[in-house]
Amino acid sequence: MIFDVFFRSSVIRFGQLGRVLEKLTRPAAILTDLDEQRRARLLAVMLLLLLIASAVLMLLVALVQQAWDVNPLLFWASWALIGGMYLLSRTRNYPSAARVAIIIITAYSLLEAHQTPFNVSLLAFMVTAILLSSMTLRLRETIFFSGLQVLGMLWIANTVPPAELAHVFILLVFLTTTSMLVVIIGIVQHYYRRQINHQTENLLQAQERIHQSEARFRAATEGSLDAFFLLQSEPGPVANFRFTYANRQAEALLGRPGEPLIGRRVQELGLKPNIFDFLEQAQAVLTSRTTLADEIPLLSADNRLTWLQYQIVPVDNGVAVTCRDITDRKHNEDQLIDLAAALDQQKRMLDQILSSTPVYFHIYDLKGRYLYANKSFVDFIGRPLPALVGKTWRELDFSSAVGEQFDQDFKAVIETRQPVQDTFQMSFPDGGRFYETILIPVWDNSASMTSVIATVSDITARKQSEQQRLELAVERERVKTLQDLIQDTSHDLRTPLATLNTTLYLLKRLVANPERWEHHTGVLEAQVVYLTQLLDDLVNTARLEKTEFYFTLLDVNAVLERVVGEHYGVAQRKNQMLTFVPGSQIPALPADEVKLFRAVTNLVSNALKYTPEGGSVTVKSACVNGKVELLFEDTGIGISPNDLPFIFERFYRGLDTQSEGRGLGLAITKHIIQAHGGSIEVESVVGKGSLFRVLLPLDSIEPIL
Repeated sequence: MIFDVFFRSSVIRFGQLGRVLEKLTRPAAILTDLDEQRRARLLAVMLLLLLIASAVLMLLVALVQQAWDVNPLLFWASWALIGGMYLLSRTRNYPSAARVAIIIITAYSLLEAHQTPFNVSLLAFMVTAILLSSMTLRLRETIFFSGLQVLGMLWIANTVPPAELAHVFILLVFLTTTSMLVVIIGIVQHYYRRQINHQTENLLQAQERIHQSEARFRAATEGSLDAFFLLQSEPGPVANFRFTYANRQAEALLGRPGEPLIGRRVQELGLKPNIFDFLEQAQAVLTSRTTLADEIPLLSADNRLTWLQYQIVPVDNGVAVTCRDITDRKHNEDQLIDLAAALDQQKRMLDQILSSTPVYFHIYDLKGRYLYANKSFVDFIGRPLPALVGKTWRELDFSSAVGEQFDQDFKAVIETRQPVQDTFQMSFPDGGRFYETILIPVWDNSASMTSVIATVSDITARKQSEQQRLELAVERERVKTLQDLIQDTSHDLRTPLATLNTTLYLLKRLVANPERWEHHTGVLEAQVVYLTQLLDDLVNTARLEKTEFYFTLLDVNAVLERVVGEHYGVAQRKNQMLTFVPGSQIPALPADEVKLFRAVTNLVSNALKYTPEGGSVTVKSACVNGKVELLFEDTGIGISPNDLPFIFERFYRGLDTQSEGRGLGLAITKHIIQAHGGSIEVESVVGKGSLFRVLLPLDSIEPIL
């Protein structure tokens, strides 16, 4: 370090000669370590000085023409060797040059010591070798070469006469002491050099970081869209600041073309009217060491109004200011305020319109939360609008029945993306009321659903009107049915009554003829049976409307087998084949045995009645899809397509058949099957027969009356 300072001072002091010397001893560029550069430079200086001294000595000898006992060839060889080592010291292999020089000096010293043990020049050479080693090589190599000289002197001590041992001992002590001092100095120097190198390295890193920070600072400020500048405070009675740095945006915003801001005072910019307020704020920031942010309108020298948003940060004896032109934003904010006022007025008008309608109007988001509700809806539920917004019907403890129905309709709107219409009923102390809901999806410009509009209308009056019209239509139908019943019944009663009158009249005159008496008596009995059945059908039809069903677990095959057995004789008299095919593994089902027996009896009786002689009737049972299926198939006359839709209606008799029935049997059968939760259907082809299919559930049900 001392050598570097001395060398630099020499370069400065001797000017051109120093620069030449600095160039001749400059280390190789590949050497980046400062310690290695110092060693290489020191070795180069010593070898260069040795070359110069040798050349000067040779020149002096030549000038004075004195005798020189040194062989010129040996001198030039030595001079060439020193020159080679000098050239080698200018490369990265400079340690090799130092080692060669030290080895030559050491070898020469030991040879001289062997011949002349006590020689002052010998000490100089040995010390020179040690110093050269300590200054140009690492510490361990210095220790090695010092030890090599000590070992050499010990070898010499063994070879010289005893009279010279004292001289050798003196040289050995001096050499050892010198070596130890050099080593100790080297150790201390190595320690401090490491500290200095570490500090130097830290200093260089700090400088590099400072350079990088400055580069980043300039890149950030110059590349920023905001204006940035530094102001330095100047003493004075009022706040006075001068520009010390400004990026391009600051010069474009605050300065004039061709007039840089650096060095100018803020007051010189001609900004008004609030520039002094800004300066006072900057002074307050500098005094309190706190950050301040604000907005300020400025009127430039050309009367251009500019709004600035700025932030002032204290920096040393000045402030850093970041500002942004927000003039456009201010204009947009003014426009937004006007637009918001217009929208608010339109909203109030729309709210007044919606609040004046009796329809309950409200809007939901896509999660079913209220966004808006008109006054009618708010008054209806008895809660203010702020209590509704952002909540679902569950959070408001609304009726679960109505709410779940709303969830279904709401889900349907989301999934189908189509409006949904539905009705629901609510109970009140004064009775029930009916409401109609319509849910409509709302879309934005990108065809994405944003919300759902719902309207609820009270349709109780309309429902009551519809109910009244329905009841009136039912009453008219009942009157018509009663009229048809009276007309049909009177017709049906008139024929057997006429037959009874005629038969009674003949009986009075045929008392003496037993055969004719028996014949007419049979006719009377048949007509009485007919009238009895007619009255039974009428009574059963009336009772069936309000009779009770008693369900028990019933074996349906047993019922079918019993009905088929009772009609077997009827089938034989008409030469018909009546067959029952029971299904296997049919579980017991809940049914009213009496009512089900009657329904099956009606189906089997009708099949036999409308099947000609020689035909067949088949009854089957099976378990299909969790239900019991009963089939009644015949090869009878069939049913006309015109009659099929009406055969289960009361008092209906086919127009194309010569039926003697009263149109009640199938109606009673259908009523019984439906009361069991089942269904009945028919397939028929005229001239080929009919198939009645009955389905009964296996699960327990409440009777449907």
